[in-house]
Amino acid sequence: MPVNSSTRTASHSTSWAAKCAIAWSKSATAKAKWRKPQASGVDGRAGGLGNENISISDTGTLASSTITSLDVSTTGTITLNGAGSLVLTTTSGQILDLSGVTNSLSGTLSITDSTGNETITGTSANDTLTLSSGNDTINLGNGSDTINATIGNLDVNDNISDTGSTGTDVLNITNSGTIDSANLIDAKGIETLNLSSGNDTITFDDTTEFNAFRNNFTDIVDAGGSDTLSFGTIAVTGNLDFSKLSEFETLNLSSASDNLTISGDEPTNINGGAGNDTFSLDFSSIRNLNGGANTDTVKLTGNTGSNISSDTDFTPNSTFTNIERLDISGLNLNTSDNNTEFNFTEAMLNAWTGSDTGSLTLSLTSSQVEKIKFTDSSSVVHDTSSTITDNASYTIGNNTLTIDIIDVP
Repeated sequence: MPVNSSTRTASHSTSWAAKCAIAWSKSATAKAKWRKPQASGVDGRAGGLGNENISISDTGTLASSTITSLDVSTTGTITLNGAGSLVLTTTSGQILDLSGVTNSLSGTLSITDSTGNETITGTSANDTLTLSSGNDTINLGNGSDTINATIGNLDVNDNISDTGSTGTDVLNITNSGTIDSANLIDAKGIETLNLSSGNDTITFDDTTEFNAFRNNFTDIVDAGGSDTLSFGTIAVTGNLDFSKLSEFETLNLSSASDNLTISGDEPTNINGGAGNDTFSLDFSSIRNLNGGANTDTVKLTGNTGSNISSDTDFTPNSTFTNIERLDISGLNLNTSDNNTEFNFTEAMLNAWTGSDTGSLTLSLTSSQVEKIKFTDSSSVVHDTSSTITDNASYTIGNNTLTIDIIDVP
């Protein structure tokens, strides 16, 4: 390893960890050159270097203890200036502090974490760390830094941070699987979270944990695979903000009774799971909704778009299934007149209830009655207030449609 030193006051001989030795010669422009350790054996530490400024031009792989030994032995500067990339390896339990090292490599400085409980502080330039097992404390400082970690090597016992005020820092999860969001929330000062290209699932205890996870990063990206955000046993309420999340296909709500407001930035597929779930959304923001078990409600607001000029099937852009109640009382049914209606068909009821013998309650206002139409199993057409009445149930195919006119006393 070529090392250059500034002015000298004495002659030194040093080796590190049975790797090599530095022989110092006294001259105005002293240079230190590596040689193999002598048979007498040296303890691997550089001693009494004084105020030398040391440049390390190594590339390839180097034990980080080499730099640590130099750093504690000189009050001068240490600069990495190799023409290429350098990989520093660590040992179990090591404390590696590179905060005083100048990283001027033309390539990448990579740090390989060991399997123990390490404490690693990066340089002020761009560092890349590969995290291993153990309870590690990491702070990569300034620069645009990258941390690569598998799901199994990252948990709440790790203290991961990047306290630098410059650069854009990235945490890459390098394998696919299920990861507890609590393990990611503990990573502080990192702007971008990238999940793997496989099928990933992030789990949350509740909406508080989801919000903490979202606020912890600037961008959360899961490109590739079929990716899921999944809640546990505590009900999800309100409008979840997905503005920082991209490339997630599925949202699984909790096993309790959720009350979700959908604004349009959610994953395409939303599953209610167990509980009596309610989905409130604008007609233009409809997702593929699966109510799951129990009694589930979809509440639609907004409007159906341009006025229809002829009878048209009431078909949202996406699908519902396992829904027991559809509430359109807050939805403007845009028709040219009361003689133009939206059709509700047997096929719709089959799809919405998830069964060809299902039951659906349709909640609407008295003024909307004139704008809907359905044909019962006896081929009777219902399309006026005289044929559609409150609390009445109608058989359509093998399904049951119950009418709930909300403004009828």
